[in-house]
Amino acid sequence: MRNPKENILTDSFKIFTETYDGYGIDRIVKGMKINFVCIFPCKLCNEDVPTECYACYTSTTPYIYLFNSECLETCPDGMYEVPATYTNTSTCDYCIWPCLTCGTSAIECLTCPERYLLYDVESTCYEEIIYYFPFLCAAGFFSMVVLLVDCCYTSTNFTHSLLYFLCYLELGVHGFLGYLWWINRDNL
Repeated sequence: MRNPKENILTDSFKIFTETYDGYGIDRIVKGMKINFVCIFPCKLCNEDVPTECYACYTSTTPYIYLFNSECLETCPDGMYEVPATYTNTSTCDYCIWPCLTCGTSAIECLTCPERYLLYDVESTCYEEIIYYFPFLCAAGFFSMVVLLVDCCYTSTNFTHSLLYFLCYLELGVHGFLGYLWWINRDNL
């Protein structure tokens, strides 16, 4: 059966409501107005734009989520289901960054973007941090302290020289770590 192009009054539909033992509760046999304004699965819509839904048929179709004035079967990626209340249809809402997909709330992360790690216990995404700067600063600081101590004393002994030499080794290692970070920063 095709929907008519406009709302009509018709006697072709009749409604009888009865109890299980046949007692009549309600009866409509003529003058029924059939509303074909909304395009299925919209339950309520803008009469001027019949595809712009305000509510969906939730009990008879799988299209139960209202999002951007459309009835959807599932929420789009990056969104989660906001359950229906007594007065509202189920809707979809956005996950909060950095969640790519989320569970039953905006902050319950299921997946994370690149360079973020999923912490399952809290269902949260944390940024993966590879941070060499404090180590380089500490190595540079201690190297300067040893250099100043060496320069301030008129006689240099073996312990000071050895300590200064070890600081240079540490500085070299941290410099090499910085170099490795620099060449691989796009792959992290």
